[in-house]
Amino acid sequence: MSPTEQPVSVLVVVPGPAAVRPADALVRAVETAHPSWQVLRVWAGDPDLAPATVEWCDAGPTEFEAAALPADGRVLAAACDAVGRLHVGPVVVLTGGAVAVDGSLGALVAPAGEIVVVPRLLEPPPLDDLGPSTSRLADDGRCSTAALGFGAGTGDTAAWLRETLTRPESVSAGAALETTAALFPSSWCDDPAIGASAWRWGADSPSLLEAPTFDPQRPWLLDPSLDAPPRVSLSDPARRRVVDALASQLGGADAVLRLPGGLTADETVRETLRRFGQPTLRPWTEPVPTRSVLDEHFWDVLHDLEPDLRAAFPDPNGADAGRWAAWTRQAVSDRRVPLLIEPLQSAERNGPRRTADRTDGVNLVGYFRRQSGVGEVARRVAAVLDRAGVPHTTVGYDDGDGPGVADAPECDDRLEYANSIVFVNGDQFDRFRRSMPDVFGPGRRIVGVWFWEIDTVDPDWVGHTHVDEIWSATTFMARTFAALRGPEVVHVALPMADPTPSIRSRAEFAPLASAGDRFVFGVVFDHLSVTHRKNPSAAIRAFRDAFAPDEGPLLVVKSINGRRCWEEHERLLAEVGDRPDIIVWDEHLPHADHMALIGSFDALVSLHRSEGLGLHLAEAMALGVPVIATRYSGNVDLMDDESSILIDAEIVPIGPNGGWAYPATASWAEPDHHQAVDALRRLANDPAGAVELGERGRRHHAELARTTMSEAAFVDVIRHRLGLTGSPTTDH
Repeated sequence: MSPTEQPVSVLVVVPGPAAVRPADALVRAVETAHPSWQVLRVWAGDPDLAPATVEWCDAGPTEFEAAALPADGRVLAAACDAVGRLHVGPVVVLTGGAVAVDGSLGALVAPAGEIVVVPRLLEPPPLDDLGPSTSRLADDGRCSTAALGFGAGTGDTAAWLRETLTRPESVSAGAALETTAALFPSSWCDDPAIGASAWRWGADSPSLLEAPTFDPQRPWLLDPSLDAPPRVSLSDPARRRVVDALASQLGGADAVLRLPGGLTADETVRETLRRFGQPTLRPWTEPVPTRSVLDEHFWDVLHDLEPDLRAAFPDPNGADAGRWAAWTRQAVSDRRVPLLIEPLQSAERNGPRRTADRTDGVNLVGYFRRQSGVGEVARRVAAVLDRAGVPHTTVGYDDGDGPGVADAPECDDRLEYANSIVFVNGDQFDRFRRSMPDVFGPGRRIVGVWFWEIDTVDPDWVGHTHVDEIWSATTFMARTFAALRGPEVVHVALPMADPTPSIRSRAEFAPLASAGDRFVFGVVFDHLSVTHRKNPSAAIRAFRDAFAPDEGPLLVVKSINGRRCWEEHERLLAEVGDRPDIIVWDEHLPHADHMALIGSFDALVSLHRSEGLGLHLAEAMALGVPVIATRYSGNVDLMDDESSILIDAEIVPIGPNGGWAYPATASWAEPDHHQAVDALRRLANDPAGAVELGERGRRHHAELARTTMSEAAFVDVIRHRLGLTGSPTTDH
């Protein structure tokens, strides 16, 4: 009798409550593919939370295993226990919530005395920087823990694997399984339809899909836990359709358990129990001995696990004992155990040195060498003061997220004057003060040129107590900062110089090389500026509804930092789907080339939810490019209905889309989709009218640059507000 003809048992191991419903869908899928197989459910979650309405197999991890192992380790321990108890032959193990079935699993049926494992990779991948990284194989093991087969008579193999999982010398579940496969009779499943995952996708229609960290709320990502752009991207419409069809079987597989009292069994807790606990511990039914182990050893294990803590407190039981104890007290007080701490080195960094306290000029301090909007403003102001003959020095501050500027200006990096204008946003000001203490001090006046994109600001987030004035480039931002009730807030319009594009032609940009005379809409944004706020997806949705794929117009979505914010970038690609007339191009360009690209568009679209300034919109108008933009926030200082197409918007709560940057209770705009669709059609159907709108925008920008946003007006503000003494002579 061949393995596939033998009576087969399938163990669907459920790691927690969130995986119960996906596991039910998995059971139905297995029964559809193999009606004659017996399917058993095994609980591997919190011992107190197993649903009573489900018939569970009398097997599973011990309480110690449940507390000491991550989800995949608990699943393997439960499977090994069941294999040892059932005494039946061949068993296929599937993790509920981690795998989805859509075809035959015959390749997982193991011969007697052997196990079958599923390799994460069937062939060497390209050596690239996509995720998962091949370096993870050393830690995670080369085979999947979510799907495997045990042949008849493999009880000893299962027992050895189970013991390996809980030994004090910690190994991952995948590494333990790989070692077991190397030491005991085994075979590797080479069926490309089995084991499609974040590692590989070998068949158009996989029989078994593995996605243990799949989040139904983010269905455009197969593995949201990655820290790099994905090796297997769901921007491929065919793959996305497969995942959408199988999504009901996925989710909840990576559940973290909670011990009595609400203590999360995170990595540190699990590692502490493995190192110092005994297998006889029963954390749920007898919690006191377990808590004693944690109380005695938790902080030592945390210190050992985290490189940042070891660097900050190299001798926690000796010279650093006092500081280390204080840190642990603060961690407890905050009801958290953070993995990272604020670097102590910032206070010790060698910043610029003060050489004088002259009052006839100003120090300009900021992101001169960084590619960011604030850095561009700093460079622009320095150029204005050069032309006006206002004495100044430039000091580069490099502790920011943006990449370096290709042709970074040379900074003086000295503090010559008592007055300083600092181009560092408020939420970074506390760190800036620790990095450059010589900027501050008695008799020194500090102006913060700050940008903020929404209508509220948390005073705990910004270092407004460290500045004498806040200068805001738009009335929208000035109103927001005025609510801080701290330093004086002044609306200071930035000088609007004409952009200087490079000589690159439209056809020299990759996404426009074959555009010909098609009408090209452009979107430009930086993922680090919060993708949800920039809202490029709204432009994509409007374009999809405005035009059929072969209608003619083209949409180019130009981004930067997509690799750093790969999850948001993947979602953007998923929005594009199979539309060949929408091109996403993630590329850093020199500023002059970036201006040339904007100048190559037939229209620039910004359906933003909020903008502090909207400098790119002003630059497009200066280049004569018509602009479609949301009628909300800082950009309305720069445009009106005569010089642009403004899209009405509803003010809505930000909610969870603000992420780390903005409070959920704050507000921003949701631009009107139908108006945006109509605006796109209006311009594409009337190219001559679009050219005329661009010309009106150019004239409007020129008028602003001549009056309220002129260089002369800006220089007058600096001289008046800072009380510069002496005649304006060049000192730079």
